[in-house]
Amino acid sequence: MKQHDAFALRNFDEERILQRKFFWQLELPVGTDEEILDAFNVSSLKDSEAMTARLDDLRGLKAKVAAYTKRILNHHAKLEKFFDKAGDDKEKFRVWQLRQRYADVVHLLGNLQTNFNHIEQVGEKNLDEQRKREFATRLKQARRTAGLTQLDVALKLRQSAAGYASYEQGKNEPSIAMLIRICEVLGTTTDKLLGIKK
Repeated sequence: MKQHDAFALRNFDEERILQRKFFWQLELPVGTDEEILDAFNVSSLKDSEAMTARLDDLRGLKAKVAAYTKRILNHHAKLEKFFDKAGDDKEKFRVWQLRQRYADVVHLLGNLQTNFNHIEQVGEKNLDEQRKREFATRLKQARRTAGLTQLDVALKLRQSAAGYASYEQGKNEPSIAMLIRICEVLGTTTDKLLGIKK
């Protein structure tokens, strides 16, 4: 094996140290699916802002893992060339070992991405449900502040009582046009009902 190839192999050994450092920098358990799910579970959070922040953190980690996976796959491909250039069985075995280790890392990263995708899907669903609950709470408070009953609002909106009640129960969300009409009836703004902070 040529001198520059041997130097490259030493770099691959250093890269394995970087792999361990990378997982440590993730600051999350990678041992089991349950531990990863717990680390990014948003259902335990009580408000949409905290849920959104945790999902943003998750998406940032997904991007890091994707970039790192690409880097590892590139190194794994280079090792195949080193294997062909290896001079004796000892060198070939060493390169083969490195390739196996890189393949294991790629497999681990793939599982990590799969778990992240699942957590993100569940988290987005939980976030959507939480936003509906928060909207329902703000809507109910605005109606009570206006001194109106659900029936009063429904009549002013020319809507069924059950239809309006479904908004306050978090079962349905009003259309944009209906939201504007509700704001006019309750004397509030869309920003307040939607919880938009300026």
